[in-house]
Amino acid sequence: GAIVSSSVVLPEVAIGRGSRLDRVILDKHSRVGRGARLGVTGSGAPGALTLIGKYAVVPEGAEVGAGAVLGLGAGPEDFLDNRVAAGRRVPDRQTLIART
Repeated sequence: GAIVSSSVVLPEVAIGRGSRLDRVILDKHSRVGRGARLGVTGSGAPGALTLIGKYAVVPEGAEVGAGAVLGLGAGPEDFLDNRVAAGRRVPDRQTLIART
């Protein structure tokens, strides 16, 4: 299974096996791939909340740093080297905003 600590996970979310979430708010309809790590501390803001927007997709094995914000509908194309740096904000997908 996955390890989820100090996090809020809304309904209709998929979290892949072996994933780790620490201090994450995961909005509904979002997906986290196998082995992904969200809320990773390091050079970023330790202890900061990591926010994953509605319909966002975190790819397998990806890393999302502490304090990062993935906007509505963010996806694999928003990850550089399968990573989103701590504190980085990925904007909402405008095409999804019109549908919600």
